[in-house]
Amino acid sequence: MNILFIGHFEVGSTSRMRGLAIKEILNPSTFKAININIPILETNRLFRSIGWRFYLGPLIWNINKYIRSQISSADNYDLVWVDKGVFIEPSILQSLKKSGAVLVHSTPDTAFMANRSPLFYNALPTYDFCLTTKSFELEAYKKAGGSNVLFYPQGYDKNTHFPRHDFSDKEGVAFVGLYEPWRAQVIDRLLQEGITVKLAGVGWHKFAERMKKYQNLRYSGTGLFGSSYGEFISSSCAALGLLSRKFPELHTTRTIEIPACGTALITEDNAEIRNIFTDEDVIYFSDPDKLAGMLPDLLNDKQQLLKRTNNGYQKIISGNFEYRQILNDALVKMRMK
Repeated sequence: MNILFIGHFEVGSTSRMRGLAIKEILNPSTFKAININIPILETNRLFRSIGWRFYLGPLIWNINKYIRSQISSADNYDLVWVDKGVFIEPSILQSLKKSGAVLVHSTPDTAFMANRSPLFYNALPTYDFCLTTKSFELEAYKKAGGSNVLFYPQGYDKNTHFPRHDFSDKEGVAFVGLYEPWRAQVIDRLLQEGITVKLAGVGWHKFAERMKKYQNLRYSGTGLFGSSYGEFISSSCAALGLLSRKFPELHTTRTIEIPACGTALITEDNAEIRNIFTDEDVIYFSDPDKLAGMLPDLLNDKQQLLKRTNNGYQKIISGNFEYRQILNDALVKMRMK
């Protein structure tokens, strides 16, 4: 089997984690990865911003020019796997499909309530299979022309997300992710309660400036990826798996990655997460005030915290949430394995 993978293939990206998992599962004769992060970084920052927001301009031209330069007419691929294909022109995919390849698209992101890409919508009918982690978008995929739309849960990578610290060495509550007002409200309440919060992610700079009065805030900049992210989460007593308020998200990558790192998950309560964890596995909460009121006691009760940490970890590692397990199941459903 010959496989072409198109996506963000830089070290530390979850796209790369999924690509390497597919390579390991199928053990192809040829595996070629086209890393679209290369032309993205080579594009002027202003044009990058325009491309990310409107899916047009030099960023899109550069990405597609680069992809075309990496594909030869002599190439013969059995499987073309596109991860987060919001920038790819449909003509590239149509050409690959004409050569006989099976086309698969996967994304852990929303496609119809955020990341609304006309390029993706135009390309959607070309894919033979579409994989999404957003159960609330399954019907939207089908209405937009998606074929064989499959739901798969968020996952973790065994080489990145694993326990790195003894329980006795852990400290603080961590959050890594994009700024949203709701998330800031939760973190603000924890800071007011005197809880040490370790924070990283895009959009938090102004918040961190405003919160300088709190000595218990530890701000680590715009983002952490790969092993740095795993270290950050694993070194914390607990970590927040806060869902987005921009769309009806029901679970996120953090929902799975945090317990996999051997850290207690603090999460909002809904049916999708309840399908994975009980009250004995994670710390559920309904509003910031209640969380701030109960969390100090939970963090001080080391026996109870360790119990939930271990229970959550066991649920994840025994629950087939590792990327190789998730994608193996998807490949079986697609009859690619």
